[in-house]
Amino acid sequence: MVAVPVEDLASEGLVGAARTGTRGQTSIRTAAAGLTCPALRREAFTHRYPRRVTSDDDPTDGHARFHQLSAAVRDDVPDDAPALLAALLAEPDRVMAESVLASLVDRRAEGLDSAAFAAWAALVVDGAGAGGFIARRVQEWGLFKALQSGEPVDREALAAASNWLQRKVVEEADSSAVLAALGDVGRTKRVRNLAKTHAGRLRSLGR
Repeated sequence: MVAVPVEDLASEGLVGAARTGTRGQTSIRTAAAGLTCPALRREAFTHRYPRRVTSDDDPTDGHARFHQLSAAVRDDVPDDAPALLAALLAEPDRVMAESVLASLVDRRAEGLDSAAFAAWAALVVDGAGAGGFIARRVQEWGLFKALQSGEPVDREALAAASNWLQRKVVEEADSSAVLAALGDVGRTKRVRNLAKTHAGRLRSLGR
């Protein structure tokens, strides 16, 4: 798992908003300042990563912080999770923090069932803000899990989904009904054509 490229944030029109605080987003740093839950202390994280460069050491060295935070997400040590989340919510470079935080969201979504993921993600959305890139990522993971579980296809939500989610559905959906719907409402011709092709293959397999 690697951090989400900044280009993915740009494709959703959110890089500028993250930098300037537009679109009514609560900045990650501001949100973190209001988190007082003892479980979100940093001790475990800084103990495991003693050489982590923090914004207090060198505010300009965002690359070092990015690599250390990304490594922590890849290691994915459960005991470090609250402190890692706190570090990401407090990161002053909001674009970088959202990139790494999206990777953490992806990792949790892939490893948890729908109920457990929803409970974990609620804290993330509370900290990162309900109107930004992270909240949308969480929402789209909920939609993907619903589609994979056999729930009725929400064509309107699927049509409004990001390029990331539509590509993910094309690549991973295991229902011909889901892919057929995407073949009708997909944003790009490529996505629509691939979805129709994959839907035909699944139908031939009785799926």
